Amino acid sequence: MQRTFLLILLLVPESLGGLADTWDSCGCYWKDWEQWSACTATCGGGRRQRERWVHHRDAPECDKFLDCASNDMGWDYDTCGKTCFNSGTYVEYSTHLTFCNCRDGTTGKCCETSKL
Repeated sequence: MQRTFLLILLLVPESLGGLADTWDSCGCYWKDWEQWSACTATCGGGRRQRERWVHHRDAPECDKFLDCASNDMGWDYDTCGKTCFNSGTYVEYSTHLTFCNCRDGTTGKCCETSKL
């Protein structure tokens, strides 16, 4: 007899699965998000980030961030600098891949230069 198994992988967003098992016992809670950093670009797509801190009770078994959450939960990223000149179109595939799609007759990171 031949058996067939179906393997289903669930991709859980990091924001749902990153709390440590010791979150409650360490009395962990999030502080407010810090201000956004400056954008890495003024046009053509850039990136900015912010961070937040986690607070926990003062105990030897609760002495670091990882006793509350995974490192990636303390950072947030966003796209910015979405301006494109000369009727160029801003394109965003992800926070890591953004650009201006220039119309005919213009070029440059932000479609700022005329080809004429």
